[in-house]
Amino acid sequence: MNPEKKELYGAKRQTLIDLETNNIAAAWGQLRDDTDPCNWVLTVIDGNTKVVRTLGSGGGADGLQSMQNAVTDDDICFGGLRVTLAPGNRVKFFHVFVVGKDVSAMQKGKKIMFKNNILGSFDGAHGEINITTGTEGLDEELRRQITSLAGTDAWTVA
Repeated sequence: MNPEKKELYGAKRQTLIDLETNNIAAAWGQLRDDTDPCNWVLTVIDGNTKVVRTLGSGGGADGLQSMQNAVTDDDICFGGLRVTLAPGNRVKFFHVFVVGKDVSAMQKGKKIMFKNNILGSFDGAHGEINITTGTEGLDEELRRQITSLAGTDAWTVA
């Protein structure tokens, strides 16, 4: 290593991004609101920027399916999911992290660096769902991880 360029090699990269610009906190607040029917929200980072935008949100009985339809194989999604457990109707919130199978290694490296910053802004989550296989087998993997995190198979996304 060239000692004159040591500061270039040892410099820490700034990983903070502004989540308020596109109402990301408001989308999470909507998900956490018991009076709102929203049960999922997904965000993405636009291209090579540090701009996070809401990809989509939704509610209702088909919430899990509509969230799956919003996920694409050419991007990385960060978000949240509201799950109601059957005995007692307890509600749990989970972070969602989905890496599309067609995302280049360079894009993965750039965007995954922001994972903790984005998901960390979604406070009050009970666990994290990580899917790195893209849309292939997404339904089964989501259901498996939700059941594992919830501790029961008696749950609904509602």
